[in-house]
Amino acid sequence: MSTLIDSRKALDTIPGLVWSSAPDGYISYLNQRWLEFTGFTLEQGVGWGWRDAIHPDDLPALEAYWRSLLPTGTEGETEARLKRFDGSYRWFLFRAVPVFTDEGELEEWYGQTTDIDDLKRTEARLAGESRVLKIAASGKPLATVLEALCLLVEDNFDSRLCGIVLVDPGGVKLVHGAAPSLPGSYSAAIHGRPVSVDSGPCAMAASLGEVVITPDVLLETRWQEYAWCELALEHGLRACWSTPIHGTTGKVLGTFAIYSREPGVPGQELSDMIDHFAHLASIVIERIYAVEALHASQHIALGQYHALRNALDALAQESEPDKILHHVLCTMNQQLDSHSCSLWRKVENSDYMRFEFAFEDGVVVTNSDPILSTISPSLKIDDVWPWPEVFRTGKPFLISDIPNGTTFPWQQHVIMLGIRSILIVPILVQGRVEGVIGIRFTRRRDFAAVDLDLAQALTNQLTLALQLIRLSNISQEAAVMAERNRMARDIHDTLAQGFAGVVVQLEAAADANARGLYQEAEQHLGRVSELARNCLQEARRSVHALRPQVLETKSLWEALRDMQQAMTRDTTLHAEFTLAGRSRSVPPPWEENLLHIGQEILANCLRHAKASHFSTYILFSEQSVLMRCSDDGIGFDRHLRSDGFGLRGIQERVEGMAGKFVLRSAAGDGTTIEIELPLSAANLE
Repeated sequence: MSTLIDSRKALDTIPGLVWSSAPDGYISYLNQRWLEFTGFTLEQGVGWGWRDAIHPDDLPALEAYWRSLLPTGTEGETEARLKRFDGSYRWFLFRAVPVFTDEGELEEWYGQTTDIDDLKRTEARLAGESRVLKIAASGKPLATVLEALCLLVEDNFDSRLCGIVLVDPGGVKLVHGAAPSLPGSYSAAIHGRPVSVDSGPCAMAASLGEVVITPDVLLETRWQEYAWCELALEHGLRACWSTPIHGTTGKVLGTFAIYSREPGVPGQELSDMIDHFAHLASIVIERIYAVEALHASQHIALGQYHALRNALDALAQESEPDKILHHVLCTMNQQLDSHSCSLWRKVENSDYMRFEFAFEDGVVVTNSDPILSTISPSLKIDDVWPWPEVFRTGKPFLISDIPNGTTFPWQQHVIMLGIRSILIVPILVQGRVEGVIGIRFTRRRDFAAVDLDLAQALTNQLTLALQLIRLSNISQEAAVMAERNRMARDIHDTLAQGFAGVVVQLEAAADANARGLYQEAEQHLGRVSELARNCLQEARRSVHALRPQVLETKSLWEALRDMQQAMTRDTTLHAEFTLAGRSRSVPPPWEENLLHIGQEILANCLRHAKASHFSTYILFSEQSVLMRCSDDGIGFDRHLRSDGFGLRGIQERVEGMAGKFVLRSAAGDGTTIEIELPLSAANLE
């Protein structure tokens, strides 16, 4: 008996929870540590009374496992939560070891229950952190990832609520991040608060970059002007511990706040855990920000690429500036999902803006439009909000609510079009604001930084297209002026002098004839005839100089090939050129006609056919030259189309060369045009 008492004293001093039972599982002994932890008396715990200390969710599995060991006498271990005297639960490892007699009979069970709660919590936290990181890596939105992080924190901090607010890109205000268990009205009140020491604990932590602790809201005297304490108490919050989330560069990305419905301060263990989770939040936020920045760059790059490609295609395919502008504006509308736009340009050396055009219903309209003509063509910059702000900052400005916003001259016109929002984007030339484009939307829009960057990039593309059109017009005007001057010089230097000589000889002939000097008059008339022939040759030479300049330095076939390469370069159309047979020269008028015909057919293909492949095939035979142009585009029904492709002009040119014209086309089957010219009809000398 003394030995049994001594053994139990020894077991009572072991720093662990120890027990013993009969072979049938009936608990006969629980040591003092076990009783102290659970708050049970020995009478309450022996037998099967110990089951009342097991977590209800874990009891069925634990009891079933324990009963499975009894018939076999096999030692075993399992995990379950054990209730402490204060009602809280902790995880324990339950281990049972059988004791046998010398004869091999099961005599008794001994067991130890070891506290593994810290280990289990660490495992659960690590598993939760891994889950959060996987969610972040999967491309889920930042709000989803932060919500998962908040729930993980709340799982580790009993009876605590977690909230994360972010600092906006400008660093001036708080933005809601996640708070799955906090009242929505509380989170809404925090959203948008300025980052300052006067706007509550989270704003102060973000402003100072330091931990801000509020042990008891009832005793708090800070933020009285903001009335944060009243807000917290209204939602049942008595304490708040707000920790700044620092990025790798030291910049504050947001704050990580733990709320409690009871007053208190975090202990060292809790403080360390908060710091750990704040660091995890910074990893998640910076990673998602980096991915979003990459996607934003790709979005802007793709938008610029499509805009630039379409602009270059338009410049290659269209000769009329209005059509080029139409292509560029269509691209802008598609990329930004906008309804229409209008462009105003600053009048040089003035404080006024001049209306250039609007793009509405897919059409470029100017002041000649009956409705737009009612708008003043010139307005002072300071008189139209937000033009002064755009000129001051050089950045886009959003008018988010047109019907209820500041009035402007054409407000009623855009309201009639159903416009709700307008994004004013500056037109920048060498870093200076030279005008604005108003991009219109039929729904209320909010723009993220990436959307504003794309709008500015597309406006830059439009500016480039406008500059190219302007330079093209200047070049064309200069070319016309140069040709006019050349012809004027020719007329002055040759034809004018020649015809002056003709007049002089005619006057001399008339005088000689009046004096009866008929032979002398005959000589003067002979000189008139010679001068007239010379003038005619000079006139022919001057007109001949109007033929395509490329034909002065290249053969027709080289000119056709180079023209085809130039027109299709940097477009989606793949072009081939083939010359077969023994190449022969053709008369200059034929060269000019064939070059113009080739240009017209290729231009029509680029504008209308939506083809991917175009081929030009030239075949020389002894009797004729054949030019065949084919594409794999959408084709057309000739009887249902107008002559918008210039077919009539091509036919007339071919008929003027005594040739044959054949057109084969059907909807969806591409188009082929064959032109055959008989070499017998050409002057090949």
